Amino acid sequence: LSITKILILLMIDTKVAFAAPTYTDSLYIHNLRHSTGITFNSDGTKMYILASMSTNNSVNSSSTDKISEFTLSNAYDLSGISKDANGIADDYVTEGIRGKCGSGWKNSLVNPADLFWNGDGTQIVVVDSTSSSTSNNNNSVCSVGIESSTAYDIDDGMTDLVDAGDDPGFDLDDSGTDVSSANAESITGVTFNNDGSKIFVTSPIDGKIYQFALSTNYDLGTASYGGADFSFDTTGVIANDAATAIRFSNDGKQMFVNDGTEDKIFQWSLSTAFDLSSTITLRGNFSIRDDYQNKAGDYNSNIPDHSSITGVLEGLEFNNDGSKFFVTTGAFTNSTGRS
Repeated sequence: LSITKILILLMIDTKVAFAAPTYTDSLYIHNLRHSTGITFNSDGTKMYILASMSTNNSVNSSSTDKISEFTLSNAYDLSGISKDANGIADDYVTEGIRGKCGSGWKNSLVNPADLFWNGDGTQIVVVDSTSSSTSNNNNSVCSVGIESSTAYDIDDGMTDLVDAGDDPGFDLDDSGTDVSSANAESITGVTFNNDGSKIFVTSPIDGKIYQFALSTNYDLGTASYGGADFSFDTTGVIANDAATAIRFSNDGKQMFVNDGTEDKIFQWSLSTAFDLSSTITLRGNFSIRDDYQNKAGDYNSNIPDHSSITGVLEGLEFNNDGSKFFVTTGAFTNSTGRS
């Protein structure tokens, strides 16, 4: 099957509950099948897409889970990405992610689902969505190092994603980070607070978001779990298995979580910044489905019609001031559903 991949950029004011976001632009990426995560460097001039379970055809190798780096001529602006005559992104660098999460550690990522940079752009934090029923590489959060001397750089012609060392991360069921849930079998989203002293992950099978303290900022080997008060139950709002990416507003008082089945982004307010033990209130949601179905197929004649495709929402990221958000989506071209 031929695969399409669309990025959709929309506008949003995060101080209100999704007040009339406006679709802005989309980008077609031919050789990324399952684009599960998106993030940027510190100034928005580079964009990174995490692609998991690449299809085994003339474009991709089935074993090449990868991170692709795009240069943006204008910060946080998809229109500045180089494209070929068909409007397909054609100027970016890809690095394989498998085997780069600690020597022998949890099989070194089988099905990466989201990514987020540490504070200085020297490591990418990645989560693994493989459940324990299929692999021992479950519940995993790990850091992947950057070999380049330039922060946020994986495009200097070298193999720049490197083994992050002997203690690159943690599992939800590790000693000290045990969430005491038999259903916490995968992780699909990851983010930090502003200084890297807290990390948050989504565990969709048990319908929870978990908060961990890091005694050393951005050092996953120092993670500790404070107990049930530091988890948040999304069931009743987002169906089990559906929660994907998670992000916060800059002030930490607005939390956003993707629903990959309903193609909605849900927003909650927190009474205390970056604190799941505080009072959390559902504020609303925004559906990307109409924009995806109505706009994506109009990008150029080479992109198939998406009018009947649902269940496509994957990654989520904001620009620095929260006036734009980006999502990754994906679907088979035969309209059979989510890739």
